Amino acid sequence: MKLSACLTIHNRTPEVSKLVAESLRLPGNQPDELLIVLDRPTDEARQGVEEFYRSLPFPVRTVEIKGKPGWGSPVPAWNRAFGSVSGDHLYAFSSETVQAAGNLDKARALLAEGVIFGKAECSCGPMGQEVNWGGTAPGNLLVDAAHPRPLGFIWAAPVASVRSIGGMDKAFIDGFWYDDDDFFIRLWRTGLDFVFTDDISGVHLHHERPGLATPDGQAGIQRNAAYMLQKHGTLQPWAGALRLTESRPGRTVWRHL
Repeated sequence: MKLSACLTIHNRTPEVSKLVAESLRLPGNQPDELLIVLDRPTDEARQGVEEFYRSLPFPVRTVEIKGKPGWGSPVPAWNRAFGSVSGDHLYAFSSETVQAAGNLDKARALLAEGVIFGKAECSCGPMGQEVNWGGTAPGNLLVDAAHPRPLGFIWAAPVASVRSIGGMDKAFIDGFWYDDDDFFIRLWRTGLDFVFTDDISGVHLHHERPGLATPDGQAGIQRNAAYMLQKHGTLQPWAGALRLTESRPGRTVWRHL
């Protein structure tokens, strides 16, 4: 197995890049390569990559999407990552999610079972300001989400399966949200089982998206919601997905019937 770790960066601060990069030096956290997609990066995001990621003890590659810096749809950057990794399996994670020791070796051991989802916890950022979760850090976000579903903070899968569905749907680019819900339900339909495990975990240095509260942000959410409804007939496709669920503390598996 060749495991390619991948992440996308557009406006990470050096403080965040340092914490995440250093977590990849922990025992059991070395991929065969790390691919970083610089998604219209700010100068400080580029600085963080050069200062903290380049010296990691494994191959580090970058590819870049040009354009004006700023938060937008993650679809183009993730699709670039999916198409650019050289491994046969990928380990994708949010560029503000600090990895626990051993994550990548554990992913290598589990990937024969299907698509792997790690436990994501949300906490304060490196400057100590708590946001979004009101001082509390949820456990496994599959369980704590408003409607349980796969989330993209930490996950791993066969590259061929991700490419077979064309990555993320480009029709979601002009709006916000629902792109990951659509992506993972289509990945499920390839026949892979989904494994949610607390043995792979990270702390997401959470942050607000103030642009979502603006009229333009709300309009973008509505555009993607309308497309999701058109495509799947629901905003919660997992509610109707037939599956056998096996659960024990720290592990949930969705198996195909």
